Amino acid sequence: MKIFLFDIDGTIMLSGGAGMRSMTKAFAMRHGVENAFKDFHFQGKVDPAIFREALQLHGIETHDEDDAIRELVKLYEELIAKEMPHSHQAKLYPGVREILEALHGRNDVSVGLLTGNVIGGARAKLSYFDLWKYFPYGAFGSDHEHREALVPIALDRATKHLGHPVQAGPDVYIIGDTDRDIACALANHCTAVGVATLGFSVGQLRELGAHIVFPDLSDTATVLRALGVNENG
Repeated sequence: MKIFLFDIDGTIMLSGGAGMRSMTKAFAMRHGVENAFKDFHFQGKVDPAIFREALQLHGIETHDEDDAIRELVKLYEELIAKEMPHSHQAKLYPGVREILEALHGRNDVSVGLLTGNVIGGARAKLSYFDLWKYFPYGAFGSDHEHREALVPIALDRATKHLGHPVQAGPDVYIIGDTDRDIACALANHCTAVGVATLGFSVGQLRELGAHIVFPDLSDTATVLRALGVNENG
């Protein structure tokens, strides 16, 4: 069985700034810093690690940094759940819904998430496009601050969902748009699939070591064929 683990931001969709707005508001409410993420580089980073970096960047000392991050995450999840339904600039990338529908309900593949989003953020973003239903399991930024560590968590949840052991290897495809997604796949001996929809080109993703690269997911037949999935299966 092939396991496909999808990133969200920049791979499946863009939130139309809802994530940034919600993080900014949460940080301002908790620590009084306005525009805390101005000129901040988000791509491929895990949400709690972003908050940790911001605390350090702005020189904010806390009694317990881990506890401060948990408080920020909780508030952020509450805010993005309210913000995302009104984020009308949100964008779903071409072909994503068709790919997920083509993979859904098959006996030879299983689909999950591997994302830097905390679970509440992932749910809010995907629910906007009615895509949450396609992902029965996954690993999230709320599980670990290092993306590489999310793979065994995702596969443990895949094992529980499927009822049989799922181990890292070439039949696990990690699909993302950044250098961190590729590095995560390679570190866990999985198949790295790059999607050049945002900051990295097809050539750059190949140079980073991606085994398979798409300019986007718009050509359903080509994508399925490259992933080794029988379109008529």
